[in-house]
Amino acid sequence: MLRLATRAAPVRALLASRPRMQVARALSVTARAASDHAAEPIVVGKGAPAGEVPTSQQQATGLERLQLVGEMEGQEFFDMDPLYIDRIGTLKDPILVKSYGYRERLVGCTGFPVESHETIWLNCDDKRTHRCPECGCAFKLDVGTPRVEHHH
Repeated sequence: MLRLATRAAPVRALLASRPRMQVARALSVTARAASDHAAEPIVVGKGAPAGEVPTSQQQATGLERLQLVGEMEGQEFFDMDPLYIDRIGTLKDPILVKSYGYRERLVGCTGFPVESHETIWLNCDDKRTHRCPECGCAFKLDVGTPRVEHHH
């Protein structure tokens, strides 16, 4: 009997020291169920093979990757063309600058007719119409569809 008790004691001590596995029930397994919006897709490259220096296409992430993928497909992701101005903007009829949800943009005015003065950079916001101090051309932000804001 003593032999059985001495043999069982180390086994009981080992079992008692081992962390017990607890089973928990998952309440939510998707971002859709956990929040009011779906998770944004993770836009990452595949990376470079071990021992090699990655190229821009392999290591770019986010908006830079979307721009590179668009260029490879022959499409321009960002509208990089200059703003077409066929008149001078006035306070009653300003030049509209598209913003797509951003409430502030940096606008470079070169005058009217185009390139009549050096580029003057204006920090335009959606609160008021902004005028170039050199030529008087007026610019106003045209805020389009708002960006998705993440509140965590």
